[in-house]
Amino acid sequence: MAKLTLWKALEQYHIVIPTIQRDYAQGRKNDPKIAQIRKTFLQALVQSLTENQELELDFVYGSLNYKTLELLDGQQRLTTLFLLHCYLVNKNKANINEIDLIKKQLQKFSYQTRTSSKLFISQLVEKLVEMEWSDKPSVAIENEAWFLAVWRKDPTIIAILTMLDELETLLGSKHTDELDELWVRLSSHSILNFYLLPMNEFSLTDELYIKMNARGVQLTEFENFKAWLQGFLENKIDTSKANTFFQSIDTKWTDLIWTTSKDWNKSFDASFIHFFKICLLCEHQKYLSKNQKSDYTDEKDIESLVSRLRLNLFISQKQYMDLFSNEVSNTIDNLTALLDFAVVHQSKHNVFKILSTDKPSYEEQANFATAYYFTKYIQNIDQFEDWKRISGWLVKNAKGYYNSEKLMLSVLEALEQLAMYIGHESVLYKISTLHQHQNIIELCSKTAFEKSHIEHEIEKAKLILQDQAWKELLKKYEEHNYFYGRVDFLLDYAKADDQSICIEKFTYYAETAKKLFDDVFIKDKEYRLHRSLLSLGDSLNNYFVKRGRNLSFCSATYNSYRDRAENWRDVFDHNRVSANNKYPQLKILLDMLEGDVSFEKLNAIRNQKLAQIYDWRKYFILDAKIFKYCSGTQIRKDSDDLIFLLKKSKLSGTHAELRSYVLYHTLQTAEYGLIDTDLDYLSVSSREIMPSLKVQNRLRVTFKNGVFINEIIEKNVEEIDVFRPITSEEMQEFKNIIEAQQQVLDEIKYPEIVEVA
Repeated sequence: MAKLTLWKALEQYHIVIPTIQRDYAQGRKNDPKIAQIRKTFLQALVQSLTENQELELDFVYGSLNYKTLELLDGQQRLTTLFLLHCYLVNKNKANINEIDLIKKQLQKFSYQTRTSSKLFISQLVEKLVEMEWSDKPSVAIENEAWFLAVWRKDPTIIAILTMLDELETLLGSKHTDELDELWVRLSSHSILNFYLLPMNEFSLTDELYIKMNARGVQLTEFENFKAWLQGFLENKIDTSKANTFFQSIDTKWTDLIWTTSKDWNKSFDASFIHFFKICLLCEHQKYLSKNQKSDYTDEKDIESLVSRLRLNLFISQKQYMDLFSNEVSNTIDNLTALLDFAVVHQSKHNVFKILSTDKPSYEEQANFATAYYFTKYIQNIDQFEDWKRISGWLVKNAKGYYNSEKLMLSVLEALEQLAMYIGHESVLYKISTLHQHQNIIELCSKTAFEKSHIEHEIEKAKLILQDQAWKELLKKYEEHNYFYGRVDFLLDYAKADDQSICIEKFTYYAETAKKLFDDVFIKDKEYRLHRSLLSLGDSLNNYFVKRGRNLSFCSATYNSYRDRAENWRDVFDHNRVSANNKYPQLKILLDMLEGDVSFEKLNAIRNQKLAQIYDWRKYFILDAKIFKYCSGTQIRKDSDDLIFLLKKSKLSGTHAELRSYVLYHTLQTAEYGLIDTDLDYLSVSSREIMPSLKVQNRLRVTFKNGVFINEIIEKNVEEIDVFRPITSEEMQEFKNIIEAQQQVLDEIKYPEIVEVA
């Protein structure tokens, strides 16, 4: 058995990939797992060369026949090493002496799997120094006269081109002197090496290949990881601890994972390795946050170590080594604590729910972390329910909607800080006194949780400690589809002047709000809840919530935290009681309902307030059709006189103008004697053109600067509509239309006050 580099091996042997071997796979396209293996392997090779640190590439098996080495195992690694040599020769050709000798040595590496593969590799080496590679070597190679079009169908050739492109991505930005140094280390130093195990007593037959490569099922990622971890832990932790840990893996923990994974349509090994990965993400979130290079989004994050841990993608042994090297004994203790906890409590608390999916979300990872940090720091099972409830609501309402790794890692860090602060004491007591530790509140609220939500959890903890009746009462309403743990606005409504909270008042407000924010009301096609709320404010202080430059009257969706936060959740927040807002619209509505949550009561409240409203809101309150136009539930209010109804969220999308649209529906009533074909509302998709109403295809009506503008429609010589001002005679013809316009304007006109002598 000899320890060699590829260059030293080529000095001694012709290396042949025999016919019986498969195609080169490390460069295979459109395979995320292979892509990750490729990137990780190349990064490890380049890092070792750059840092001049030895990297052993395990055993290579082959049959030695005279000076020819036929590979039985090691094809993928040696082919990648061969391509690394080719790449650095091409990039350093100006600085390398004896190019012909180098080419002659590289020609000693060949493929016999296909004639096309063999010929391509031979030509690649022959033309190596003549080609100029930039951006993508594959493009340059495919444009060469010697490259045959049919080669684009050879899987090995496609994979080789992909690997060369990957090398360019990794090394293309390096300076010439850096590349020269890498070449020297690759060809002259024993850095990237492997052990060659010759099998001279065998001939390389199909039978031998089958025996060597089909000795059973290929080792799974979990089995490889387990074998590596056993070797890694030697001399790093106490022997008895290591023995107990691996004995538990083979017995009670295997039973646990096997039992919980059998209904997931997911293999035991895939579940177990996934468990280790998501635990390492919890354990080392500070390390991972510090070493990540960018904030990947959920759609683009499979390149990052953070999401490869979360999504159960391939992790290299070097990366495992980096993670386990940090306080390895404590990591083993923490893994043990969680697994032992799950053995007893999995059936009740579903600790491993995250393992049931192949692609857990950021939020699911954060939820799993609550159990991990509980067993790491708190441990007292009597405190688990309180910890799970409080941490669960914080996770559910975290900032940023979990749209990046960075935000998720911030949530994990905040959860760990809270669990560490609580320790072995009472969760409720420690949370109730958290206001005395502003440094922890500031850390948790910096990027993870809303400070107001942390303060709300403090308030709830205090209430429960004062009276245990609050626990079940709060739980009843916290679980509402739209409240999701945040009932602070309802507690506000129940406060007396001395800030004490009346439990009976809270129960009334919570029960009424629970009924009101049910699908029956928030999905009502007549928008009676919306119209009632709008009748209780004024033109400056209404329940509409801001969405950039728009106002939203809230949709009926709550599938995600973002759905809730940007709809009714926002209404709850800005309808809280404060020094400047003693009578929020929502509280007024809940009081006026008097426990009668019905459409009839909402209509009565709306009608009662309608006579006091003389601004643009009245159009919405009077007619649900105005709401129905806005399929995106948003309007654009430039001024009280210029309000656009939006189909989506931008004026570049389809939109109408409020008053002309109200006129359109006014004219549809029977008193005007018009039929459907007489009226046509023209929505637009540009800010440059005003929406308008066509009447009998002769009159165009728009609304600008507080007045309706009437124009006559005519055709020019090209049969295109042109518009001219309406004459007095024509105004008489459309007298009823003009009157309808005045009726629309008078709808929100303050009545004149007649002074009585």
